[in-house]
Amino acid sequence: MIDHVRMRFRYAWLAAVFCFQLVAVFSHVSSGWAQDVSVATRTSSSKITKITFGQFRFNNVREGYQALTWNEVIGATRYQVRDSKGVSFYDGILPEAFISGLPDGQHSFSVKAYSDDGGLVGASQTAAVITVDHWSMTQAWVCFGVGLVVVLAIIGAIGWGWMHDRQTSSCSLTYAKRAETYAKRAETYAKRAETYAKRADDS
Repeated sequence: MIDHVRMRFRYAWLAAVFCFQLVAVFSHVSSGWAQDVSVATRTSSSKITKITFGQFRFNNVREGYQALTWNEVIGATRYQVRDSKGVSFYDGILPEAFISGLPDGQHSFSVKAYSDDGGLVGASQTAAVITVDHWSMTQAWVCFGVGLVVVLAIIGAIGWGWMHDRQTSSCSLTYAKRAETYAKRAETYAKRAETYAKRADDS
């Protein structure tokens, strides 16, 4: 009976030692794995350049379009601009984008930079926010009316100038003809005077 109890105690002790060693090994492996992941994460993060927009907020954009610019990332061959819903608005090689077709409301945009192999090399941390507030119909009609008046005024000024030049040219031509007529009359009078003078000398 005593030997049987000792045997059980020995097995229990061996099982406890085995479990303790197993936990120690697992903890060491987990710690090493976590450390490797942390190092890899830091290494990966250090390779991603922070992208900063030239301007973060655009308020009261009336036309529904806006240009975005940001700093150039070394090693980047492609930039992609997306809104908060993930819709792509730009995918190109230049560090600038022209965003258009925006409805009324607030729109947020972020940009990411990619290398030749498609790896992420840059990303924006602060989004650019564009608040669109289109012109109302009343304001649009007022602007249209003002523009129409300006166009008509320009056309009227051009027409008046053309008519004035035409009248001036016509008057100049009339004066030239009159001067020519007066010159011919003066020449005729001079010839008559010369004839009268000869007759007087003969007599």
